Amino acid sequence: MKKEFTANTVDEAKELAAAEFGAEISKIKFTVLEEEKKGFLGFGKTDARILAEYEPSKAETAAEYIRSILSCMDISAELSITENEDGAVIDITGDTTGAVIGRRGETLDAIQYLASMCANRSDKEYYRITLDSCGYREKRKAILEDLARKIS
Repeated sequence: MKKEFTANTVDEAKELAAAEFGAEISKIKFTVLEEEKKGFLGFGKTDARILAEYEPSKAETAAEYIRSILSCMDISAELSITENEDGAVIDITGDTTGAVIGRRGETLDAIQYLASMCANRSDKEYYRITLDSCGYREKRKAILEDLARKIS
């Protein structure tokens, strides 16, 4: 994602870009288009212009997509991203996460699939996105293991 920013100084323009993208300045690539000029007695003064380029990670892309889905569902929740060697685990925490889980985790699986498709659409290398809500996956795994022991 590329965008041009204008401010009094180059540093202020970089801070504007970081605030706009919601990322650290060190993760954004900057190109200075025009340095600021002080002028004489205010005449000839120009602002600094920069071009900022930011490419969010696949986990951030998936999290942003999940936030938009939750917003459409009128659910206020927080997301925490934990990256591992296979991909990323995104955990949804909040008061009304029962609607996110759905019946036997069907809604959670559907949102996970859509977020994975959104994150992997731009690159050929697959990045695994796992979605969880308040430890549902671990609870469900324990229930199924217990059921398997009872049946056997």
